[in-house]
Amino acid sequence: MKLNIVSAGAGVHWVRMGLRTFARHPGALLALLLLYLIVSLALSLVPFVGIAFLWLITPALTAGQLEGSRMAAGGQSPAPSVLFSALRRPLPDLRPILMLGIWYMAISVVVQVMAEYAGAWLAAGGRIKASEATMGFALLFYLPLFCLLWFASGLAHWHAVPPGQGLFYAVVACWRNLKACLVYLAAWIGLAMVAAIASLLVALPTLPIVGGLVWMLLASLLAAGLSTSTYFAFQDCFQAPSEASPEENAP
Repeated sequence: MKLNIVSAGAGVHWVRMGLRTFARHPGALLALLLLYLIVSLALSLVPFVGIAFLWLITPALTAGQLEGSRMAAGGQSPAPSVLFSALRRPLPDLRPILMLGIWYMAISVVVQVMAEYAGAWLAAGGRIKASEATMGFALLFYLPLFCLLWFASGLAHWHAVPPGQGLFYAVVACWRNLKACLVYLAAWIGLAMVAAIASLLVALPTLPIVGGLVWMLLASLLAAGLSTSTYFAFQDCFQAPSEASPEENAP
């Protein structure tokens, strides 16, 4: 697997291409993101078994989002069912993505335990609640894991790379292209801040609920753009199929 080294400016390019591609197919890509969130929420409501199954199929769902972004970049409007495209493969081809799901499940358990202990330690001083501290540490620990998951899922889905090797490649890709990744992250944080300020400005002369609705709308658009842009990050750092076949868009 060849790793490409890109310049820091590539981070801005990924953001721009993600937003541009999303603007061409907003309904389809929003539906894809909404279906992902619905599936995640529904499984998380099932005690123990649901969250475990969600962890198991998260790489496959992530690969489905990448597939949808690839199709949109190729000019096609992806159907919501594309989200499950990685799960519809024959069992031998399904093995790499499911093995990655097992790895993701194990790492998620470790991350959750670390967040619990770190939250309890920070809350020992009495200045913050343990639940709030745990949530903060969980977000801090999960952020790099999510970044690695995007690359590892694409490698497993398109190149059948084993999970351990895929996660290693993902770490190396993020490290060797650290400047581009930091610019990419900073650009999305900047856009989120602009959206938050815009929502606040709308809320001031009207009602807080109006500002909240504006924020939810802008946040949804940014989330869909972010999800779409990850395909371009993968394409630049590794090599992804550049054109979508008509069969893959079938519901």
